[in-house]
Amino acid sequence: MYSKAYFSYCMILNGRMRVLLPLFARWMVLKMCILKMSSNIKIREKGGCANIRANPQGLYELLPYTIPLQLLCSVQKPQIDISPVDNITIKPTMASTTIAKMDLDALLKDSSKSPLTILEYIHDHKLHEPAIVLKLGIPLRKANLAPSQLLSVLEQIIIAALHQKKIELASETLTQIKASTGANSLRYRKLLALCLESAGDFEASLGIYNDMLSDNKSNVYALKRKYAILRSQLKDLEARECLNDYLEQNASDAPAWVEMAKSCFEQGDYKGAAFCYEEIVLSSPMDTGVHCTLGELYVTIGGKDNYVLARKHFAQCLELEKGCIRAMFGLVSATESYLDLMECQLSSSGSGKKRGKDSCWDEQDVELVRDLKAYGVEHLIKSYKGTNMSGLVETFLSNSEN
Repeated sequence: MYSKAYFSYCMILNGRMRVLLPLFARWMVLKMCILKMSSNIKIREKGGCANIRANPQGLYELLPYTIPLQLLCSVQKPQIDISPVDNITIKPTMASTTIAKMDLDALLKDSSKSPLTILEYIHDHKLHEPAIVLKLGIPLRKANLAPSQLLSVLEQIIIAALHQKKIELASETLTQIKASTGANSLRYRKLLALCLESAGDFEASLGIYNDMLSDNKSNVYALKRKYAILRSQLKDLEARECLNDYLEQNASDAPAWVEMAKSCFEQGDYKGAAFCYEEIVLSSPMDTGVHCTLGELYVTIGGKDNYVLARKHFAQCLELEKGCIRAMFGLVSATESYLDLMECQLSSSGSGKKRGKDSCWDEQDVELVRDLKAYGVEHLIKSYKGTNMSGLVETFLSNSEN
């Protein structure tokens, strides 16, 4: 009945059955996918919500469809707290830390578990328990353990002793490690530098870290400690250069980008801070605070393109957290700045309020901006209605409309 060209052929490639569809069948499938996708289009920027995604260059653009938030929220990521700006920290996942501490309590109550097992658990889960480490580790200093296990225990004891300000204990344990590994070992030099930091001899510790970096430029530990020392000494330019060297080798480290953004804030480098937050948002795309801060940075930098990026980030924040006051104010600020810039350029060019085909200001985009501003003003007034701030907010927003 039909030519063989209209039938699909089955082929076995790499142990899998793949069906080759004829040209007209593939066209029909593509058409059905497009129709299904277009029926789910939800570009809701007029309602204060926009769906955005980041490309490798850190730019954002609207998606023609909505990704279910349940799928994205199901993946646990480190939460970045960026408000206020002066206290930027990376919060570890609460669930993992809580579970680890609960398991540690169970191990301590279990008499069948050896002190070495508990110390290994604390080390593997990076728990800060110096008192427990000293209580269980000191009796093991002279125990008959394997060399690798003994060195690990001694290292834990030194770090815990420094936390507890027991310098003599740390010095005695460090001498024991030196006798075992030698003065040129990386472990001994690393712990010696920590002890020197604790004693306040930062120049000597920096010398050790520089020697470690001369041996291996990609030594992450030495770069981090060197940055911490320079930062504590308020040597901002040197600290920023050190952090930049670290980020060149560890570009996916979100906490390091947060530190760099903080340094840019302090130097007034808002473009640099925006670049840093573009990297941060790649690791925490569901964090509303990151989107808000990035939007505020783009408004501060100014310019038509930056105002467009700012409103998209504020809209994404409202998509993730409906009714976010900070994002509402940011949306109003971004749209108002956009309209002010448009009126200023049109008036300076002598074209008045007329926007022709040759104008760089798109009529539909301008109307969208006006709708977004009205949306933000309306919801802010509703949010503050019945509060002591109601009159002040209405006055502020009414002045912005004039």
